[in-house]
Order: sequence, then structure tokens, then C-alpha cells
Amino acid sequence: MKRSYGFLARGVLALSLIVATTQHAAATCATDDSDGSKRAAARASVEQACTDAGNGCANAPNHGAYVSCIAQGVNAAVKNGSLPASCKSAVKKCAARSTCGKPGFVACCTANPSGHGKSKCAIKKDAASCTAKSGSCAGNFASCCDACGQDGSCNPPPATTTTTTTLLPSPTTTTL
Repeated sequence: MKRSYGFLARGVLALSLIVATTQHAAATCATDDSDGSKRAAARASVEQACTDAGNGCANAPNHGAYVSCIAQGVNAAVKNGSLPASCKSAVKKCAARSTCGKPGFVACCTANPSGHGKSKCAIKKDAASCTAKSGSCAGNFASCCDACGQDGSCNPPPATTTTTTTLLPSPTTTTL
């Protein structure tokens, strides 16, 4: 009788490990953040924190300092629950495949020659190095995650908005 309990216990343990592994493997960034809003929010907030610390895209002394700062911020976002752990590498990859901390560099978009509707992106030292290859364009964004359309074209630059405020004179009152 003792032996059957041991067999049963091992069976339950094995089954629980299989279920836990399956659930962990099923967690993907595409399912945990299907609309990309959590990745976008994490990228924006971590970028702002890095900029404030002197290591943002526009003010990092070099690419390594930028990527390191982003990686630390992404790890914190996962720890505080604002970014799913399954999306951590995707956000870090956007920082690694960027021109941040590399003055003059561009994200270069090229249509995939296999014709499967996907583009390729590479970081090039300047726009001339990018456009020298037929069918390539220098992207309008710092990261390959944002620069290229699926067909290899460059995504248009982000729209800018201008707000105009008109101040009216304050009313005057006269007392007689």
C-alpha cells in the first residue's frame, strides 16, 4: 500500500510540472499585451526616466549607456507589474536596435527580397549608407521597432500638434 502512494505522489508531481510548464510556455507577449499598449507605455515611461537621468535617446553619452538604462527600467517595470515579463525582451530589443546614443546614425528600412511582406531594418552610420542600397530608406524613428512599415517603406514621422491659446482682455468694471 505504501508503494502505491509513492507512485501516486510522483504521478501528481509530474502532472503538475507539465501543467505549470505548459502555462508558462503559453505566456507570450502577443497574448499578454495583444494591443501593444503595455509595451508602448513601458517604453515611454522608461524613456522619460532615462532622459531625466541623462541617458535617454537624445542625451545618452553613448549607445551602451542608453541600452543599460532602458534595460534597468524595463526590469523595474516587470517587477512592479506594469509590463508583462513575456514582453521584457521585446522592449529591450527596441532599445538595442536603435540609433540612441549614436549621433548621425539612422534606422535603415529595406523590403525583404523574399517578398513575404516583412521588412528588414538595420542601423547604419548615416543616411547615405542606407540609401546607397536600392529600395532602402532612412527611417524617421530612432528604433527599428518603429521605423519601418511591413513592406519595407519608412513609416512617416510622428504627427505634431500645435496649440494656440488666445487670451481675451479681462473685463473691466467702473464704479460711479
